[in-house]
Amino acid sequence: RLVPFVPTSGHDEWSGSAVVRVQGGMSAGSLSLVPSVPAGDAEPPLDGLVRRINGIVVGHGLAAILEVADAVVTHFHGGDYAASTRRSRSKAAGLRRLAEHPDLLLSKSTLHRYLSVARQVREMDHELAWRLTPSAHVALLPVRNTAEKTRLARAALENGWGSRELRKRARASGPPPVKRPGRPARPRVVAWTDQLARLLTPEQVQQLAREDLSGLSPDVLTGVLRQVSVALGRLSSVSLLVERELHRAKGEG
Repeated sequence: RLVPFVPTSGHDEWSGSAVVRVQGGMSAGSLSLVPSVPAGDAEPPLDGLVRRINGIVVGHGLAAILEVADAVVTHFHGGDYAASTRRSRSKAAGLRRLAEHPDLLLSKSTLHRYLSVARQVREMDHELAWRLTPSAHVALLPVRNTAEKTRLARAALENGWGSRELRKRARASGPPPVKRPGRPARPRVVAWTDQLARLLTPEQVQQLAREDLSGLSPDVLTGVLRQVSVALGRLSSVSLLVERELHRAKGEG
């Protein structure tokens, strides 16, 4: 039967979304590890891995998350978690194909989150890691420093923080986000002259001479000429201002 993945703790929320097929129970102390597959360039077909993942029980929280991650890391890296963190185009492409497999019952984001949680569990104290809910582990993922991660995890357990509170404190513990300087705003006169240049291209002038002026009455042509003269007078004033400022800037330079 198909059931939605729900957290084991009543007050915590799991931020991922997944649907899995339940096929029996599992306890935290009885993880069934996937048989080792030698690492190498030859990648086994994904169908067996997809069936394996779909058959894992996730209703029991962290144990199932780790089993899914073990299955994936074994398939692509021969069970070597250190290798799973190294960049590899071929392995990244394989993982992408797995995430996009039409029969996989985990969403792409949830699959990647499982892998991140599994790596985090292996970095932390075993007993401490197993006392945390999946939602708490997700909340700690942004924390890079293992000592700070451990401190927050212990504080969460001692103070009864839910995953929302833990997520807020995890964000606050890190360095402030770096504000990347954007492109400086262009001076108004530059933006305006660029608009003028785009407004009347040489091709548009040729089109105007061939078609748009033919057949117009003298009164209309006179009105157009008057408007052009006014625009040219204003452009001449702008040109004089820019030329004057250019001479001043060169003199100061």
